[in-house]
Formats: sequence, C-alpha cells, structure tokens
Amino acid sequence: MNFQLVLFSGLGFLFFIGFCLFFLSKANNANLSERSKKLLMLVTVCLLTVSCILIFDTYTKDHIARNTVVKSE
Repeated sequence: MNFQLVLFSGLGFLFFIGFCLFFLSKANNANLSERSKKLLMLVTVCLLTVSCILIFDTYTKDHIARNTVVKSE
C-alpha cells in the first residue's frame, strides 16, 4: 500500500471536514430559514458520509487485492 497516498488522502479528508464545518458555521450565522439551514446540514453530512464510504471502499479493495492468496492447481 502506498503510505504517502494514505497520508495525503487522510490530510485532504481532514481539510475537507474543516471546510464543511466552516461552511456550516457561516450558513448557521446567515439569515436563512431554519428549513434551509437543516437542509444544508443534511447535504453536508451526506457528502461527508459518501466520501467516507468511497475512501473505505478504495482502501478495502486495495487491501483485499494485496492479501488474497490465489490457489495454484
């Protein structure tokens, strides 16, 4: 496994979370309706969830591919 890729992906994900939290704090202080604020929070949480699933799926596929033993006949 490419550990530099894992490191940079992790740091990128942390920056993405920081950006999302910054965006939500600005949206929360804006003059928006409560429904709009809740919708923005829901969309942000969905984006974070999808990105977590994609990252986990990518690294799981890589781990399985590297550690699968192929039986030779």
